[in-house]
Amino acid sequence: MSLIKRLIILLFFVFFVVLGVIFASDNPSYIPLNIFGIQIPSVAIGLALSVVFFLGVLLGWCFSHVSNFFIRRTISKKDRLIEKQSEELATLRAALLRD
Repeated sequence: MSLIKRLIILLFFVFFVVLGVIFASDNPSYIPLNIFGIQIPSVAIGLALSVVFFLGVLLGWCFSHVSNFFIRRTISKKDRLIEKQSEELATLRAALLRD
């Protein structure tokens, strides 16, 4: 299942890269860029938009992985707490049956 999931993700990635290349080649107009006061040489508008799109996707992917890390850590803590409480309950039940 993991292999199929990775192949699907790879196909989506390749698909969007191809779309970005097509978009960049269809929009060859050059625009000057000024980023935070720094003048960048003119670049094709299609290339600039494709790069910004892919940077946004990468940034979103990173943020989602950070949030997933914290969610998994919370779930792991809760699982350990449940395991500890289950052991305590089993000990109490055994003590109650002995009495």
